[in-house]
Amino acid sequence: MSHRGDRQRDADGENLRHFNIVLALVLLSVSVYLTIQHFYSNILVCSNNSIINCESVLHSVYASFLGIPLTVLALIWAIGIILILLKQNEMMFVTLLFKKKQIIDFIKLIWYVFGSVGVVYSIISQILVGYICIYCISIDILIILILGIDIYLHKKRLVEW
Repeated sequence: MSHRGDRQRDADGENLRHFNIVLALVLLSVSVYLTIQHFYSNILVCSNNSIINCESVLHSVYASFLGIPLTVLALIWAIGIILILLKQNEMMFVTLLFKKKQIIDFIKLIWYVFGSVGVVYSIISQILVGYICIYCISIDILIILILGIDIYLHKKRLVEW
């Protein structure tokens, strides 16, 4: 009975890891869309009203950090987290990039710090602009979900040891 419960917990953890990869792929697609919008305006599909105005947010003075568009930074973050999550799941084609689990954990920690700072910056910039960008908020939510699921899985692994 205990052995069956262990297998179920392992399967649940594996499902969450795969779900995290799916979230990261959704994050990548939204980031690609916004990056294309940044360089080729007039393709943005977003309602503009008293609260939501993606155009104003994406073209505000806060839409770049150190001269780099936030959409590009989100795209880079999405690609990086996909690679990290794939390696974490021991996918074959990424195995050569990283050698040790400790290196992956350290890179992941640094990557999550950058992602968290990006979320805070995004939210503050939208408050300062006075409008919400639904795509930007979706990126923020996806990053928070990915981070939360991974922390949960990491904590779960520590408890099981």
